[in-house]
Amino acid sequence: MSGPSFLTSGFASVSLHFHPKHQFGCRFRYLGRQRSEPYAHVIAFAQKPGIADIVCTFTTELRPAPARLLYQGFAWVDPRSYQIVRMRLSLLAPRNDVFLAAATSDIRFGEVRFQSVTAAFWLPREVVVTLFFYGQMFRNRHRYSDYQVATVGVEEKFAPPAVKKKPL
Repeated sequence: MSGPSFLTSGFASVSLHFHPKHQFGCRFRYLGRQRSEPYAHVIAFAQKPGIADIVCTFTTELRPAPARLLYQGFAWVDPRSYQIVRMRLSLLAPRNDVFLAAATSDIRFGEVRFQSVTAAFWLPREVVVTLFFYGQMFRNRHRYSDYQVATVGVEEKFAPPAVKKKPL
């Protein structure tokens, strides 16, 4: 039986809210350390309407233009490596204009290493997205593995301009 469905994407860049270049778009509050293992630092954040430069979009057949979504949430930071190990985001406010009552994303990060790069990266391992749209609940689960490094090569070639010879 097929029915309505949603495509959700873009989770590899969700931690950019914490990048110094984008921090101005959010308010942050340190909540303390989690009492249970792994004793992570817990940070709350909320995007600033009209200021945030990182926005998600929500597109539906009921509205021709994408709706811009703002989020608030929590980040759990490993106390040893200071890497974000988990994020939980929820809509800053319902978007009744697109019938989106709620949207939450629970993102678990894990260390990923590549043979061609010495640094370790913390990338999503699992994401669970729950949407309440038009009175119905939808859930997507993403599991990520086998990340690959993509490289791009660019080569520019300039040909000398064609010179038209003047007739004698």
